[in-house]
Amino acid sequence: MNYSIFINQIIAPVKFANELIEFLLTRHGEFEISIYGKIDASDRKFLKGIIKNPFLGTLIFKRYDLLIDSKKYETIKSRIEKYFENDWGLKIDENHKGLFSTKNKVLGIDCIDEKDKHEKAKLFNKLINKDVIDKFEIIEDDYVDPYFENEENLNVAMKNLTINEFVSNYNKKDGLKKGGSLCFYGHWFGRPYDNFHQIESLSFDSSTNKLSLTFDEKETLIIVNPKEISESEKILTIKSADKIIWNWFSYGKSQTSENLYFIEINKDRDELIGKSNVDWYKPDFNDLSIEEPALAWI
Repeated sequence: MNYSIFINQIIAPVKFANELIEFLLTRHGEFEISIYGKIDASDRKFLKGIIKNPFLGTLIFKRYDLLIDSKKYETIKSRIEKYFENDWGLKIDENHKGLFSTKNKVLGIDCIDEKDKHEKAKLFNKLINKDVIDKFEIIEDDYVDPYFENEENLNVAMKNLTINEFVSNYNKKDGLKKGGSLCFYGHWFGRPYDNFHQIESLSFDSSTNKLSLTFDEKETLIIVNPKEISESEKILTIKSADKIIWNWFSYGKSQTSENLYFIEINKDRDELIGKSNVDWYKPDFNDLSIEEPALAWI
């Protein structure tokens, strides 16, 4: 019988996280903690080597997976405690996962057997007495954690391409990735996963290191000095570039110069600067991150 424990309210999120993580480490030795949302650049740098998915997971689920044991957790504990105030989760194995969302109150953890259920119930009763949580219930359920139900998206095998292979394969429509939304250094064009762009043609000028792509609605993408191209059926990435220029005509209007808009992102060492001529809202480029790929086509 499968069981899930659901907690009504976490009163002290950081204390709850530390108590649960320490409890699980004594029983399992090693597992993954997942942090959802944005992580400060200084913390990402500190956690380098512990984060399993530095950019791929971030782009797909806005999630960082940290593989920890007791020693690693003591080292990083002070860095990640603040993120337990928001959305986080854990995964021990495919049958033993948990989801904690202090904002949405979807608070649950799997139990793998009767003994595991009893031990967790004992822990949570102790946390009630400490005013860390208010109450919990145990449900017989085939619970599916929505953050992990598409886990295979994060584990796709990526194939590396040279620039010439990329141009040749996609001009012949032989590329693995057939279409998707566009994200530039973490800055989405439109809402995430809301668009489906397909490549019509592309070329590369080796004298200027300029890659030019044309998409199915006459959008164009210029990428200067592209490096490290990887593809799968789920995602195509270009790890870094010095300049990105995305041009598109306002959708639903005539394709004339007055309806032509652009997003431009320039890289200067580790600094990214974005600009746009969009006139129906004020573009915000605070989401640009050097840690994420220059291009992600998802």
